[in-house]
Amino acid sequence: MIGVLDRKNKKGFTKATYRCYGEDIRMIAKDIVRYIHAANGKMFATEHEERLQLIGKILDNCSLMLEYIQICLDLEIISLERSGIWTKKVRDVQYMSMSWRKNDGARAKKLKAEERVSVDKWLVSLVKEAIRQIKAGN
Repeated sequence: MIGVLDRKNKKGFTKATYRCYGEDIRMIAKDIVRYIHAANGKMFATEHEERLQLIGKILDNCSLMLEYIQICLDLEIISLERSGIWTKKVRDVQYMSMSWRKNDGARAKKLKAEERVSVDKWLVSLVKEAIRQIKAGN
């Protein structure tokens, strides 16, 4: 009986809490690393939309990770000290990603505007050419 009571007061993940929370935390962390790697692999000039979507996924997963950390703290699975360490690491990634999104969003808007101008110029030249051909045929 004493052994059972000692195990119940034990800090850290039990087998059940690891399956419930720990595995998810580990998968979320792996997804964050995958999305960071994928976002860095995108050529911004041509794949800026995909990069921004990946950055959004990074931020979503960081928020989810912070929720899991809070749940584990509330259930006393992890200590306040450990939750502080984990939270700081997640926040660092979150702030980095928010900076990327801000900077990349501005760059993407500029690229879209330039692309729109070039398409508009092409359409104007196409219409002018069509008008010339119609006038030449009359």
